[in-house]
Amino acid sequence: MITKSKNVSVDQAISKGNQMVNYPVVVIILTTLGISFYLCIHLPFWIVPIGFVFAIAFSWLWWSIMITKWRLWAFENVRNVHELKKRAIQEKLIWTDDVIFNKTEISNATEKEKWNVLKQKFQQISTFLKARTFYSC
Repeated sequence: MITKSKNVSVDQAISKGNQMVNYPVVVIILTTLGISFYLCIHLPFWIVPIGFVFAIAFSWLWWSIMITKWRLWAFENVRNVHELKKRAIQEKLIWTDDVIFNKTEISNATEKEKWNVLKQKFQQISTFLKARTFYSC
């Protein structure tokens, strides 16, 4: 069952998503590439392409784990899930539903079950849309 949410704003959820997911991804990429360029001074140049591969792999692994944690927190605590999803896609936190990269998200059975329960929130028309329809009549 879905617990009562804290009613976090969409902007707050997006900000937390950037802090949990996107900013660390950039740090992982830059740090890994920086280390590989530093090692290139003492080791052969082929360390740079290997560093690039590791940078992509480590950052993707971080995203795959943390996006699930953020998504569960955000969609549980934000009232307007439709707006949150739209903004999260615009902010490059999540992919659209039809993209294969969604399959790379890593989650355990508990997280999958919780997400299936949270998806029911998408069946409800948002309060904003109801109010807008009412006033436009």
